[in-house]
Amino acid sequence: MSETAPSEKKLEPSQFDLQEFVRRVLAEDMGSGGDITSAATIAADAPGEATPIPGGIRLTFGPVQFDFGAMYYWYPNETQQFLDPTGLFIVNRLVPFGSILTLNDSDMWEVYGKMTWTVTDWLAIGPYVYYTPSWLNTGAKGTYAG
Repeated sequence: MSETAPSEKKLEPSQFDLQEFVRRVLAEDMGSGGDITSAATIAADAPGEATPIPGGIRLTFGPVQFDFGAMYYWYPNETQQFLDPTGLFIVNRLVPFGSILTLNDSDMWEVYGKMTWTVTDWLAIGPYVYYTPSWLNTGAKGTYAG
């Protein structure tokens, strides 16, 4: 008897498994998986961690690929935290003379563009750029490139 591989996990029609859905979307739409899929699998298991929800298109011309898309980072089970007046303890409600430590909603989205040139079977190189108008919903714009 052989075990079903994780990628072949079957869901009942009435069952919805967010972790499996995100893993499949990332594996099918974003390539072979790699670090992004691993991060999504961990995030779906850990409360308060981001669950990335991607969408995009990949164009391939021989050894060159262009990826354009967007990613929404959803933080389920998010709880706003506060510091007590001494600044030593983190609490879950604002107390007199305390201060806000985290936002109550840090969901965010970003857009990206990537190019990959596959030089050989073991070497692929290329630039990328990510942009968000509000990093972690703070209002701070972010552009990341490499």
